[in-house]
Amino acid sequence: MTQRTSNSGWLIEHGDSEVSAPEYLMIDGNHSDPQIIGGSFRWTSQHIHALRFSRRQDAVLFVCAMRELSKYIPCGKTLDGLRCGELGPRVCEHSWDMQIVREEDRE
Repeated sequence: MTQRTSNSGWLIEHGDSEVSAPEYLMIDGNHSDPQIIGGSFRWTSQHIHALRFSRRQDAVLFVCAMRELSKYIPCGKTLDGLRCGELGPRVCEHSWDMQIVREEDRE
């Protein structure tokens, strides 16, 4: 049986990207083991890969922390759009529909 559900979350959009075609913050790396934290930040046009926050305040705090950290890390080692002194990213709420297929229906 296939079921449709709606998801929503707060995403971080690159401040220089077009509102009609935003780029979203994601973590690129190993996601197969939740016990291993690894990867690097990058921007993607695919909202489904974006880093998601359930509360706006958490996304805003994350952006503030990244911008503060960028003061102490050489510019080449930080991500454009999250550096202090640049146009800040946008924190926006997004909603999307998902189709869920139960395991027993996959066979």
